[in-house]
Amino acid sequence: MKNFLPAILAGLLLLSMHSYAQEIAVSGKVSAEDGSVLPGVNVSLKGTTRGVSTNSEGEYRITAPTGSTLVFSFIGFNSQEIAVGTQSIINVVLVNDVAQLQEVVVTGAYGNQRSSRATTYSAQVVADEQLNTIRQPNLNNSLAGKVAGIQVRSQSAAALGRQTEVRLRGASGLGTGTGALYVVDGTILPNADDINLDDVESVSVLQGPAASAQFGSQGANGAIVITLKRGKKTAGMGLTLNLGAQFENVYIMPNYQNSYSGGANGDLTKYTWKAGDPEEWKALEGKYYPDYNDDASWGPRMVGQEYIPWYAWYGGHSRSYQTATLDPQPDNGRDFYNTGVVLNNSVSFNTATERLTFKASYANQDIKGLIPNSGLKKNIFGIKTTYELNKHLEFSANINYVNWSLKGEIDDAYSNQSTGAFSQWFHRNLDMGIMKELRGLTTPDGIFASWNHASPATYDPSNPRNFYAGNYWYNPYTYYDLIDMVQTRDRLFGDVAFTYRVNSDLSLKATYRKQQNTTWAETKYSSRLNESGLQTTGNNARARGFYSTGNSYSNRQNLEFMANYNKTIQDFSINGFVGADFFQWVSKSNSANTNQGLSVPDLFTLANSVNDPTIANGRAEEKYRAVFGNASIGYRDFIYLEGTLRKDWYSTLPPNNNAVLSKSIGASFIFGDLIAKDSRWFSFGKLRASWGEIPQALGTTAETFGAYRYPGFAYGVGQFKWGNNYLMSTPDQLVDPEIRGSVVSQREIGVDLRFLSNKIGFSATYFDGTAEGFPFSLSINGASGFTSLLTNVGTITKKGIELKVDVTPIDIPNFRWNLLGTYSNLLENDVIEISKKYGISRTTNLGGVWGSTVPYMVHIEGQRWGQLYGNGIKRINGQPVLNSSGFYVNDPDVNFGSVLPQVTGGVQNTFNFLKDFTLNVNIDYQFGGKFASLSNMWGSYSGLTARTATVNDKGNSIRDAVADGGGIHVSGVNEAGEAVDYYVEAQDYYHNLYNNKVFDEFIYDLTFVKLRELALGYNLPVKSWGLSKYFQTATLSFVARNPVLIYAKTRDFDPSEVSAVYGETGQLPGTRGYGFNLRIGF
Repeated sequence: MKNFLPAILAGLLLLSMHSYAQEIAVSGKVSAEDGSVLPGVNVSLKGTTRGVSTNSEGEYRITAPTGSTLVFSFIGFNSQEIAVGTQSIINVVLVNDVAQLQEVVVTGAYGNQRSSRATTYSAQVVADEQLNTIRQPNLNNSLAGKVAGIQVRSQSAAALGRQTEVRLRGASGLGTGTGALYVVDGTILPNADDINLDDVESVSVLQGPAASAQFGSQGANGAIVITLKRGKKTAGMGLTLNLGAQFENVYIMPNYQNSYSGGANGDLTKYTWKAGDPEEWKALEGKYYPDYNDDASWGPRMVGQEYIPWYAWYGGHSRSYQTATLDPQPDNGRDFYNTGVVLNNSVSFNTATERLTFKASYANQDIKGLIPNSGLKKNIFGIKTTYELNKHLEFSANINYVNWSLKGEIDDAYSNQSTGAFSQWFHRNLDMGIMKELRGLTTPDGIFASWNHASPATYDPSNPRNFYAGNYWYNPYTYYDLIDMVQTRDRLFGDVAFTYRVNSDLSLKATYRKQQNTTWAETKYSSRLNESGLQTTGNNARARGFYSTGNSYSNRQNLEFMANYNKTIQDFSINGFVGADFFQWVSKSNSANTNQGLSVPDLFTLANSVNDPTIANGRAEEKYRAVFGNASIGYRDFIYLEGTLRKDWYSTLPPNNNAVLSKSIGASFIFGDLIAKDSRWFSFGKLRASWGEIPQALGTTAETFGAYRYPGFAYGVGQFKWGNNYLMSTPDQLVDPEIRGSVVSQREIGVDLRFLSNKIGFSATYFDGTAEGFPFSLSINGASGFTSLLTNVGTITKKGIELKVDVTPIDIPNFRWNLLGTYSNLLENDVIEISKKYGISRTTNLGGVWGSTVPYMVHIEGQRWGQLYGNGIKRINGQPVLNSSGFYVNDPDVNFGSVLPQVTGGVQNTFNFLKDFTLNVNIDYQFGGKFASLSNMWGSYSGLTARTATVNDKGNSIRDAVADGGGIHVSGVNEAGEAVDYYVEAQDYYHNLYNNKVFDEFIYDLTFVKLRELALGYNLPVKSWGLSKYFQTATLSFVARNPVLIYAKTRDFDPSEVSAVYGETGQLPGTRGYGFNLRIGF
């Protein structure tokens, strides 16, 4: 073998040298029919990837073998093929192709691309110009309203690092739903957070199984396929610089009342100095103070009267021992937050030669959070290159590295230290400016000052802490200064590949793909929080003093082999690929945390835990082997038939039945080609129909396959021993030996039309499908030795329509208006069956904002997916039932509606005017869907919300006594169905909504219409300014993010940003941002 190796290498060298023998230099100029030069035209050698682009003068230069053919292609023009022969100068005039202007490239699995003309399924493509209107740091938000059938579940800008979710064509499964699959240049990512949007060339949204069957099990919920830009020859240096800054401010918060101050006492209390009280307090003798100790706002009316504020009792500052006026602070919650600053900068370098394409980029995001001491930093490096080793063999590499770091506590759970106070338990008279001024203020004993301290009447000189320490709450600024939370992530992903072109029709490709992620986290809560709080650990147990640390490692690897075949035989075109994919995922993690505080204050080690620390260790491994194929046959470029087959063998399924077969078939008919080409009104027409079926594995996310769910029976070894004996947890779930994944099938039919030279475009798609056999844990009788059974149950059906319209209403010199509208109606997303076999028609609680007290999410047979169900008002013939005291009577079985919106869509407007100006106005909307609000429930219980301080139908404050004409007017029927009518005390009314478990008032609608993106861009005239020797291009844009919530059924929250599927527990505020972007090409 050793003797053969030098001969093989020598042979390959000679073959490579021969490949470039007899080549000649060809140059020329490419222009349009009107004589204008065309920069950026692709000039390629047919059957290879060798190619160049024309420069700013339309000129090109390429080396080509004699007898070869050059292909000239440019968007909006007919491609031309010209035989080189022995010519050294070839000038080309390209002819406009109006129809081609509307064609886009759809990207599918493994980077395979196809013209939208040839696709048989619904595939919507969002180009980089549409995506990057305002350079949002999050790709999902950039898609909102731009794709028919998409629902983007955004998150507040204050929730740094929080992942958004995208639903395509509704939701499925018997849990809380699974989002779409993300694929970046063929590599699967868990989310869209680690992408530099300046690098994105296009996003193909593949919605139904017919489109995503090529991904196998992972594509069951649709796929968002992201194509990154590749290197190309450009005018100038090929260097592009993007500079951007946005400034985020709080926009939407609950509507608070501003009439009554804090506490549970409706009157102020006179202070009388007593022996043992601090001498300095004598200055406050005879003055009046409110109830500081209770954190509600059922206190006295605020009319500017003199009172003793919370901070007056603490020494050491300029406001000590002084009174103030009792005034409302309408913006105190809003004033707490920082102005968030988002710096988003990137630089990229492009180049290309006949054999090489190369692109390198670096992006940096540096975000100062709205919550004090929070921030996020992200660095993204990317290299994408191809190199033609010879006319047959090409090497390519696509390598991306992301470094991500998040600092601060991002918490929107109940009683968190920001919205958990302002919207749930707070005093409406607290001045946030003074709170900030006094951050870090302590007593001589080191107790941090709190607005929620005790009454001075309870002061005990032998135990001053009981007065000065916070009852439930700290000064929020002090709290955030006393915690330190850091999370980091390092992700490496991409691929390297070799492609061998056997001939102009057939190519072979081998790819190694990797997606590796390592994380590290550390959390510290100062022991001083425990010293400065009495019951504060009820809000956060970590306030005792806490330390935790953890790290994880995840490595996904694919080895892929693929053959592509493209051939035209007379009237037929054949395009297809076959391949194999070998996948392995390994995951490992370690974590530990202290329990019940720190023995030595502020010594942050695990060994310093008061009780034994908790230690956790996790590991998982998954594999699959897959073979796949796709074929498309076209006839005369107007009839297409396409099919996909993919078979996967999963390590996570039972060994004797671990193979699943995904499949799809579709056809399209370009009937517009049968209509006379000289038709003035009709430009294009296409009918398409497709069907797909994807069996899934056992995974609970789009990119995993359910390791160890089968066979189950995993015994856990306890951390501690009992004497010398191991302690082990006994599995109590029985696993069906025939367990399998669910099967998703869907069919669709659609039409694509264009009129009036493509000034009007219209697409419509109708789909319906079924998903059935979900792996689901059912409760069973514990007498069997098990309390649950993992088996396949359930059937869900979907039907819907998706519409897309693209119109150019005005196109005149110096002004052009393009309008893109999307509309989707999810006609049906119903749970047809859960399990007749086991007699189950409703799932247990799948998630709620307050356990099972406040309505929670379930699935109910015969109803729409994701019902909010539970405690509400009992009704007789639609009328609320009242008890003898005038309060609502409970009904524990109320269906409030589905969490899914029915209608989603958007309207994108682009105005080009005065040659160099562009205005983008992008609106998106949704109608329907429900969510539960814990903030408004507790905010009303505690007297914070505006509804607790309105006037009644008598014109009197509802907080006035009923005897004085106040109270809330309630009407309904009694248990006998007889009409009754009462006035009840306001505080009693809102307390009894909780006590009687009637929560109808706190179930809201997800409906909204919002102006999400606004941008005004100006292409700076660098040539006329004499700057062309420095810059090739320069564009300055002024942008706004979420500037206006145009309409919503609730104004207390931004419905597009509700934190959980079923509702919110302490929703962080909605924000809007303004900023600028500057893009310079060198």
